[in-house]
Amino acid sequence: MKLVIQNVTFSYKSIQALKDVCFELKKGEIVSLVGPNGSGKTTLLKCIDGILKPQGGSVFIDGKRVSDMGLNEISKLVGFVPQNASSTSFPFTVFDVVLAGRKPYIGWSVKDEDVTVVTDILNYMGIGHLATRYFNELSGGEQQKVIIARALAQLPQVLLLDEPTSHLDIRHQLETLQMIHRLCKEMGLSVVAAMHDLNLACRFSDKIIMLKDGYIFAAGAPKEVVTVENIMAVFGVKAHVSLTGEGKPQVVPIEPVNAKSLQEIPCKINYAQAK
Repeated sequence: MKLVIQNVTFSYKSIQALKDVCFELKKGEIVSLVGPNGSGKTTLLKCIDGILKPQGGSVFIDGKRVSDMGLNEISKLVGFVPQNASSTSFPFTVFDVVLAGRKPYIGWSVKDEDVTVVTDILNYMGIGHLATRYFNELSGGEQQKVIIARALAQLPQVLLLDEPTSHLDIRHQLETLQMIHRLCKEMGLSVVAAMHDLNLACRFSDKIIMLKDGYIFAAGAPKEVVTVENIMAVFGVKAHVSLTGEGKPQVVPIEPVNAKSLQEIPCKINYAQAK
């Protein structure tokens, strides 16, 4: 499997969100998209999934243009976990939520094969014991695993994740990313994840793509991309970057640059009067 993003451009009316974005991803690789808010990360994921149609360039999976595929065909190749998907209150059991991922394969009724796929995925991810629990009764970390399981039930070749660790505590962040890394390497998935946490992105990714204003500012191995200079140029933040024993960058942000200190901004709110 090979995912190719070729000169993808996309605009929202007068605002250009993506500008000639190009990269390739092979089977079993994890790439993280990093960059400030509004840099184009989510838009790029939606273009890959076919939710948005690029106004320039193309997305190819195994040489076939995504824009030429039908919805069912895309769903069998690409699994998408949108941001805050776990905040939706599904009044269904965990099994039913994950079974919804089998929609591209289900005809008039659910087959034994569909039940087997869902059961195997739940067990593989270590959440088989939650199958009969209601989704809206689970913790945030458990819900996130269920949403990822739903995407995996599509048996995709490409898994897209938009901020997969948002709203999770540090333990569940690590558990979720360790699970995604394991799935990628053992099942041969290609993973594209939009991430805000540079340290987590560096630790779990094979490649980093740093976006700025809709174009690729830097791309490559984490230690090549996540540097003091690039963080300053893209995020406007002074930072200290060191390498871990595994050769992965470790970022310690220091302060924003070219921004007024909060101490320099007079407070005009009269709290005493407000009370």
